[in-house]
Amino acid sequence: MALIGSMVLDRAAIAKARAIVSEPDFYRPWHQSFFRAIGALDDLNTPVDLITLTDELRTTHKLEDGMVEYLMTMFSQVPSAARVEHYANIVLRVSRERAVWNLSHSLSAMLKNKRPLPDLIKHITETIEPFDQPSKNGLFAPIDYNDMLTGELPEEPWLVADLIPEGGLALLVGDGGVGKSWVAYHMSQCVTSGAPFLGRFDVRVRPVLYFDNESGERHAKERIRKLNNGMQSLEPTFAITRGLLSVFHQPCRVEEPEHSDGLLRLLDPHPDALVVIDPLCDSFMGDENSASDWSHFFERLRRIRQQTCATFLLVHHARKESPLNSSRAGQMVRGSTAIRDAADSLIFLKLIGDSLQVEHDKSRRAQRAAPFTITIAHDQLTDTTTLAFGGESTVSHAKSLDALNWLTRTLAQADAPLHTAELDRLAELADIAPKTLRVARDNAIASGSILRDSPKGINGYLYYLPEMCFPTTPPYT
Repeated sequence: MALIGSMVLDRAAIAKARAIVSEPDFYRPWHQSFFRAIGALDDLNTPVDLITLTDELRTTHKLEDGMVEYLMTMFSQVPSAARVEHYANIVLRVSRERAVWNLSHSLSAMLKNKRPLPDLIKHITETIEPFDQPSKNGLFAPIDYNDMLTGELPEEPWLVADLIPEGGLALLVGDGGVGKSWVAYHMSQCVTSGAPFLGRFDVRVRPVLYFDNESGERHAKERIRKLNNGMQSLEPTFAITRGLLSVFHQPCRVEEPEHSDGLLRLLDPHPDALVVIDPLCDSFMGDENSASDWSHFFERLRRIRQQTCATFLLVHHARKESPLNSSRAGQMVRGSTAIRDAADSLIFLKLIGDSLQVEHDKSRRAQRAAPFTITIAHDQLTDTTTLAFGGESTVSHAKSLDALNWLTRTLAQADAPLHTAELDRLAELADIAPKTLRVARDNAIASGSILRDSPKGINGYLYYLPEMCFPTTPPYT
């Protein structure tokens, strides 16, 4: 879609694309028809736009129902033609990988039918011979230094604007029960309908394959119905296209050949789909703390992404908080650090008080989004659940969690409960902002990890850990 859209946006992009790919390199018949029609118009020196392209398709008897609407959607989702060569090389690479994949199946069938060895060699040669023919741009296509200084900056192709890059690997991490699956299902419904995620972040319409091995069929149906009712109440102009959202109540263990083959077959008609694996631990077969086991898992995912251009969203649990370890979002991923290293985007969820805080901890391809909050509202009377953007967060997860760890350590080291004023003084010495301390303190009290009391004769609160014996008489600090 990005390549075809770029060719329509900029006529110069047509020659660049045709120098790299040809019609058979496209997987979908519609895309092959679009590429052929654009090339025919360019050969006639005719400007390419929606009208001329539609007319060319009609003239050659290739215009089908739904094509015009599909083209309009395609044009609206490609902001620039600056990366046309990048898109073309992706199409070429996936085309060759698909050819090798088909070659393996055809060779298997030929061996089963006991075809002679010369036939096998001929078939292999005919398949891979075109790979040795370099494009007109050569193997390496450098960008001129002057173009780097003055040329147009390429747009990043986002599936969910500023959060998840198209074709990338994203992690959605949080404690159990914070609402990870609610967020993942809501995002899936937005991607299949075109509604902005949380009413804030634009999306590209794509099919979604959701592997939910945690909710169970009944719970998943209830969740989807409530979210659908909520989306219709907020975004009535958007509707999920029938058949675009598919839910599977089983793990997707890509390390097993039959699972990876099955996933590729599912992606065959929709190679640019979003694949959600929830939870990640159920689909992983190795040791969570082993970097080598995770390396094997992500290598399998990488190959699938290269063959299909699919985007993956992995829903994963956070590790338990500990005063001895860092509580920054990137360090809260349960298991090996190889998990975070493999991700293009890491979205961390943390329930602080009544607020679901979101921190975009990692973004490999662009600047990270600012921390924000999500409001989740459940209405039992109308059987509705709505998720909405709650505004940018002034206190990030990292600062709040660091303050919480400092608070726990400080109280553990104290000989007696600490007064509010003394905590404020010590926090100032530790360079912790008053608002950050207040958020961490309130969250700790709500979770029961620290306690407070206000005895007679004391103006304010005394704070202490649950395992501490609260004194009935002074001294207090």
